[in-house]
Amino acid sequence: MHTIGNGVKTLLETGTPAAALAPDRVADTVEEILRYDPPLHLFTRWVYEEMEIAGHSFRRGDRIGCLLAGANRDPGPWDDPEVFDPARPAKTNLAFGAGVHFCVGAPLARLELQIALPILFHRMPGLRIAEVPRYANLYHFHGLERLMLT
Repeated sequence: MHTIGNGVKTLLETGTPAAALAPDRVADTVEEILRYDPPLHLFTRWVYEEMEIAGHSFRRGDRIGCLLAGANRDPGPWDDPEVFDPARPAKTNLAFGAGVHFCVGAPLARLELQIALPILFHRMPGLRIAEVPRYANLYHFHGLERLMLT
């Protein structure tokens, strides 16, 4: 629900060339947008069984916060994770969650982005950010409250 705004902001801030939205490249660009500035950055879950992860013990019934945006910036699986790279080889990211909690709307969201972003930038090639974008104060979603463009 927030990724078109997040994507427009990212493409403009990084000076991404229009070629990244070409039909043969737009799917990879969309995946990188989802990895780099995901629409969902946090969700909470309950621990079902005792376990230890990275030296921290979890008990059944503990409530945990899963930072999806942090996982998408983990230097373990991602080379230069702080860099937006539309040519990055596509890998599974956690922008839409995972497992039984994977977003059922993810394929539609990807398709919307793959259609909308090339049309927007083709029709408005001089699009620029007019003022500092402002993110909304949302609990677990990550999206813009305001993105002023010229």
